[in-house]
Amino acid sequence: MRATVPLMVVVALSVLAGCDDPKPAAVKKAEQPAGVAALKVPEHVPPPVETQPYEDGFAVGGKAGESDARSRKGRGSRTMPGDDEIAVLALEAAGTNPDRGPKWQQGFVAGYKYDFERIAKGLR
Repeated sequence: MRATVPLMVVVALSVLAGCDDPKPAAVKKAEQPAGVAALKVPEHVPPPVETQPYEDGFAVGGKAGESDARSRKGRGSRTMPGDDEIAVLALEAAGTNPDRGPKWQQGFVAGYKYDFERIAKGLR
């Protein structure tokens, strides 16, 4: 009896080692729960940024700064007006147009300064 127990253990182990899993590999993967890496990550779409008023103001301010720098050239003074003076120019240029709000005025000031300095320094 003692010899039959190890013999049965050896036979059982050899049978188990020779058995293949009847399921194909594709079925195994489909049955497994999805991991964190398989989850779809939602895309973050930021809200659109309205830059058109700023760009429009920059273009108008650039033309004003350029013409002002060219007109001051003949007078011998190419010093840029102060920030308050440029802000007043932006308000005057905006007038009562509802499309020319604070963003447009900020663009006007930036464009005015950029083009005034460019002409004053002779950078063309």
